[in-house]
Amino acid sequence: MRREIVSIVTGWGTRFGAGHIQRMAALVDFLERKKNMRPFIINDTCIEEPPLSLPCRALPYIQPGSSCLIRDMRDSSVEEMLRLKRYCRVITIDDCGPGRDFADLAIDLLPNLNYPLRSKKAFIFGYNFINSMQLIHNRSVKRTIDCAIYTGYNPPADTVDFLLSLIPDNATCALLCGEKSFLFKERTLSDLAMPYAEALLSSRVLISHFGITLYEGRAAGCRLISLNPTEYHSMLADKAKDDLGVINLGTREGLDPDRARQTITAACLENQADRIDPALVLAHIEKRMELFYSKIAPYLADDWPVKK
Repeated sequence: MRREIVSIVTGWGTRFGAGHIQRMAALVDFLERKKNMRPFIINDTCIEEPPLSLPCRALPYIQPGSSCLIRDMRDSSVEEMLRLKRYCRVITIDDCGPGRDFADLAIDLLPNLNYPLRSKKAFIFGYNFINSMQLIHNRSVKRTIDCAIYTGYNPPADTVDFLLSLIPDNATCALLCGEKSFLFKERTLSDLAMPYAEALLSSRVLISHFGITLYEGRAAGCRLISLNPTEYHSMLADKAKDDLGVINLGTREGLDPDRARQTITAACLENQADRIDPALVLAHIEKRMELFYSKIAPYLADDWPVKK
């Protein structure tokens, strides 16, 4: 039986951050492990190393014989979309560019400012989050960290220092920045001796800019606070309030530090469950990925008629 080939076009680095490659790496793993497909990550422009160990080798070209192409790299142009459609049918994700209208299927997983209708149940969590959740499995995890901070892709030192200045003096804080993650307790730094998902499960509060990290924190049962690099991200965080119950502090430029500290302190003191069941989180992750797959499955079949 022929294994369907799927080319997944995405990006990472300074322009894209880590969210796109995190969720597309998770999709690669799912399609290969659960659906017996041959997915490939495609990137023909990025010179930076990916911010995670990929489940397959990234290629600089679209894989020949692909039955479908999935594009996840923000706004497309008409020219780009028409070029991609010369290879095969195209599914585009969270795309607000003019090329969106020329795709065979457009799916919105995150809120956006242009398309109010989206799939609120289907979702793709990040590869690192899913992998580290699988390592925990049924092991009990207690909330021992007051606040976790996701600092974004390769954050500058002044951003990290500023965020730490907002944390209460007596709080235990985890800085989540990949291999450079650390624990900040009693104004002393130490290595964060736990994987990413366990750090979220162990934390009462998560501070992050708008993106999939907030959704991962929500799945882990964290109280969510958003602090954003741009007004655009802040508006998206506002649109996600109903989904996530997030407290949006706006942008750093417009922030009142004293009020932000009060908000973070109050969130750390809120009553919440002392533990969360990792098995339930894994079931939630799997269910939402299956819902995403149910939307794209008709377009992955080799005999599906290509849209002209």
